[in-house]
Amino acid sequence: MSAVYALFGVALIPVSFLAIRLAEDFIHPTTFTRDGPQMTGTMFLAFCVCWIAITLLAYTLYRVELLGKRLDGNLRELREALSGVGLPEPRVAQAAALPTPERKL
Repeated sequence: MSAVYALFGVALIPVSFLAIRLAEDFIHPTTFTRDGPQMTGTMFLAFCVCWIAITLLAYTLYRVELLGKRLDGNLRELREALSGVGLPEPRVAQAAALPTPERKL
């Protein structure tokens, strides 16, 4: 079944390429040309603001990921260092054993 999908996929590549070239001006207008952006000034300003916001979001998420990895590494090193120190085992409180009542048969 996978081979059939692969054949259809390969066969449809030239069809998709031709369809995109034919419908380029109708469906997908070119926004940026050699003459500059093909939009009004307010649309271009909104585009630039959104572009900067997405770039800052990506940078922030990247920094948060790096910080998490750094903290994970530091925590692992701290655990390894503390495991070799030879600290006493934490004591668990033991309940006082009550004498068991004798059974009479």
